[in-house]
Amino acid sequence: MITRILLMLALGSVVQDGPKKLPLPGYISPQLRKVLDKRMEHHGRGAIGLSIAVVLLAHDDVAELALGLAEQPGLARPRLGEEGTLNATLPAQFFSFQDQLRERAKELAAAAKQKNNAKMHAALGRVTETCMTCHAVYLNGPGSEEKWWPRDE
Repeated sequence: MITRILLMLALGSVVQDGPKKLPLPGYISPQLRKVLDKRMEHHGRGAIGLSIAVVLLAHDDVAELALGLAEQPGLARPRLGEEGTLNATLPAQFFSFQDQLRERAKELAAAAKQKNNAKMHAALGRVTETCMTCHAVYLNGPGSEEKWWPRDE
C-alpha cells in the first residue's frame, strides 16, 4: 500500500514538473499527432510509474504495470491499399518497436514475479532502450536510431 501511495505522489510531481511534449516532426500530420499525444501521455505515465516501482523494488507493482504496458492496445500496422491512412505515415519501424516493447515488458513482468532484482533491472534497461530508440526514429526519421544508439559490438 505504501508503494502505491509513493507511486501516486511521485507521478503527480513528475507529470507537473516533467518534460513537455516532444517536438512535432515534419512528416507527422496534426491529426496523427492528436492520436499519438493521447496514447503517449497514458503510456508515458505508465513508464514513469514502472521505473519508480522498479527502483522501490515493488515487485507486485512492477509485474502489474509491466503487464499493463504489454497489453495496451497498439496502433494497427497499415495493410496494402491503406497508404493514405494515419498509421501509414508512421515509420514502419514504429510497429516493430511496438512489438518489441510488448515482449520486453513481459520479460520485466516475469522478472518481477520471480522477485529477481538483477533480471528486473536488466529488463527495465531493455524496455527503456526500446522507448528511447522509438523516440529517436519518431523525432529524426527512419535510420536515425543507428546514429543515435551506436552499438559497441
